[in-house]
Amino acid sequence: MNIPISIFTSRLNTSTTECYGYAKALLAATAKDQLIIPPKKQKIAGLTSDDIFRMEQEAEKLEKDFIIIKDSYGQNVLNLVLSTGHVSKLLDNAKIVRFLSNHYSGILSQFQKIIEATSLGEQ
Repeated sequence: MNIPISIFTSRLNTSTTECYGYAKALLAATAKDQLIIPPKKQKIAGLTSDDIFRMEQEAEKLEKDFIIIKDSYGQNVLNLVLSTGHVSKLLDNAKIVRFLSNHYSGILSQFQKIIEATSLGEQ
């Protein structure tokens, strides 16, 4: 992920210490080859080179995980829509609802919660 962190830190309002600290952590965790403006030769207090290396590795892992999730999101939503539609059609059948109610009441209540939750998202 090529984010020019130095742009964020140069325009940061330093009176907000939380934002400043967060920006410094992002700057510290960003690989040097991804920075637009190379960092000055200053050492960030409290961080060793091993800490920075671990943060860079974790940032790379998070980026890979994010890409995997992003790539599978559309398929997951499609599966949810299709499954919910199928369960909804099944629950429109009184015989199926009666059977589930008599033999599998827990499953029926979960199916109804799924239908309710997804129908709330449509409103």
